[in-house]
Amino acid sequence: MLPAEPFRPKRADWLQAAVVAVALLALYAATAPRTVALEDDGLFVLSSYFLGIEHPPGYPLFTLIGHLFTYLPFGSVAYRVHLASALFGALTGAAAWLCARALIGGRLPAYLAAFALGVSPVFWSQAIIAEVYSLNTFFFLVLVFMGLQACPPSTLAAASPGASRWLPWMALVFGLSLSNHYPLMLLVAPAFVILLWPLRQELLSRFGFLSWLVIVGLLPYAWMVRRSWQPLPISFDGPLETIQEIVFFVGRKGYARVDHSVSADWFDRIKFFQFLGGQLLVQF
Repeated sequence: MLPAEPFRPKRADWLQAAVVAVALLALYAATAPRTVALEDDGLFVLSSYFLGIEHPPGYPLFTLIGHLFTYLPFGSVAYRVHLASALFGALTGAAAWLCARALIGGRLPAYLAAFALGVSPVFWSQAIIAEVYSLNTFFFLVLVFMGLQACPPSTLAAASPGASRWLPWMALVFGLSLSNHYPLMLLVAPAFVILLWPLRQELLSRFGFLSWLVIVGLLPYAWMVRRSWQPLPISFDGPLETIQEIVFFVGRKGYARVDHSVSADWFDRIKFFQFLGGQLLVQF
């Protein structure tokens, strides 16, 4: 049931969202591996430490953030980078709390939503290793929250009187999210179009300005290309010196045969959705 009035966070709401973040951060920090774990963990730890280049499309924003965490004065280098994922996993929980408050009246459902996400097996596993997914979900839910502030889903309002002020921030954050994991963010981009549909005229009239803000958020890719020209201890494809090499790397062209297998048919797609449905039941 939609709230009767638009949700505008007050100090008490921000404090309760912070409580969610602190609780989840304590959980993730306590359970994060102290050494290198599985998946791409080792690659992300090394890239963060040496400011290297990870596998396509490079994930430059995570590299820069992870590098900052290597300066923490405690724990192993791996654990420090794991804490970067832990922090953004915790902040994701806080953002989920705020989004739930905007969508459903009452604080208890917001706590249930935030902690259900925070302790779900897959999310928890990704929030304690060096991976890009907790930062990705943080960006996603921050964008959802800002969109809900601009176009509140209440029964009394279709768009906030000050909605236009949210659009530049959303454009910048969306650009930054593309510097982290652009395939997933482009996949969910239509959802933001639907969410901001009441502001479509404003979006069109300010499209040029908003596009520039998205481009500003993409600047970590420029840093990555420039960084690849240096003699690095770890660089997945070496120097990116031509437009073709940059497009090949950032566009993940090397994964084309993996992303689009000729042997996959409709039966495989049906099995995938069966697996996805089962995972949703297991996770929550």
